[in-house]
Amino acid sequence: MKVLSYLFFIAGLVMVLIGVFGMHRMRTFYGRTMAASLIDGAGSLLFFIGAMLHLGARALTLKIVLLLIMSLIINPVVTHMMLQFAWKSGHKESVKGSGLRAEAAAEEAVP
Repeated sequence: MKVLSYLFFIAGLVMVLIGVFGMHRMRTFYGRTMAASLIDGAGSLLFFIGAMLHLGARALTLKIVLLLIMSLIINPVVTHMMLQFAWKSGHKESVKGSGLRAEAAAEEAVP
């Protein structure tokens, strides 16, 4: 069981690293927020499963199951609400100047 739990931990870490790379490739606020939501969902799912397998049948495992369920329900809802508020407030999805280098150059140019 320990080896299987470590495999889930490693898979969760790999998912998070791939997701972070993908998030930095996205050029817009909406794309980056979507990628961050997917990282959160997939990575936490694998980490929680790894933790449950690592602990075995204990009372703490039930708490991890409850955290997993809450995380899988709350995180997408909060992401949806945040994007909906951004959309309703008029946040424009712009590709121009949304890269990290362009933002740093703009901050340096301001006196």
